[in-house]
Amino acid sequence: MCGRWRRGSRAGPAGAGPRGAEYGPQTRTPAQREEAKAAELSAAGMPTGAVTVRRMRARCRQDGVRGLVDHRATRPRTALGRANERLLAEQYGQGVVPLPSSATFNRLAHALADGRGLLDSARQRRWRSARPAPPFVPTTVMAPGELVMTDSTVLDAFVVLDDGVVERPELTIALDVATRTIRAAVLRAKGGRSVDAAQLPAQMTVPAPMRPGWAEALAMETPGGAVRAAAERGCPLEGAAARPVITPQTILVGQGKVFISSSFIAACESLGMCVQPHRRATGRPRST
Repeated sequence: MCGRWRRGSRAGPAGAGPRGAEYGPQTRTPAQREEAKAAELSAAGMPTGAVTVRRMRARCRQDGVRGLVDHRATRPRTALGRANERLLAEQYGQGVVPLPSSATFNRLAHALADGRGLLDSARQRRWRSARPAPPFVPTTVMAPGELVMTDSTVLDAFVVLDDGVVERPELTIALDVATRTIRAAVLRAKGGRSVDAAQLPAQMTVPAPMRPGWAEALAMETPGGAVRAAAERGCPLEGAAARPVITPQTILVGQGKVFISSSFIAACESLGMCVQPHRRATGRPRST
């Protein structure tokens, strides 16, 4: 039977003739006959490729008709896979540890592998392996303003600019590490300039103005501490919001041109802030 199948003969009683000229061994190469068989199976509702047909022919030559059977359905499957099923019973007792279903186990294994980067593409794995080693001691921040992190991202939304161009905006924020609060934010068209980033330290050192529609409960009532210092520098407090004013000591910036530009560094130094770039491909400082 395998011999007739390899020659392209019709499966059926002995003596059945060949299907057609597309299977003629005198006029068609084996590769052409495999492609014809794949096209015939696909037209019959069983999508098949020429490579699959070639693999089936090899199994048929080796094991006969049994080699054409899909053995995946006949393999024994358990929730433990190839692990010894007696391990849990010997350690915890028979039936004490409930086993998850195969679907639940696969989801858990997928989440674990994804967290460790095992499901990343080859490019992502190369990028992950090229990252520098993390510091031995993590940076510890105790007080507000001790360390402020800045970064920019392009939002997954479209806006209409003043000239009518539709473009995705870019958001640049400054995040206080100790309080996990956004100290300043600048929303500009994609490709912000260094002057846009220089607005961040200025926004952090002055009270935020009240915006239309805000409740009166958000207005500033009693200035104190850093707010009083801002008032002494001439910052108006009328119409200001009750947002705390925090003067950063250190600003952690990325490797973008807007953050390492002379205008941004000069703006930070004029306000007494230290600019510290983080290491490439990480969000951590260069030293701890």
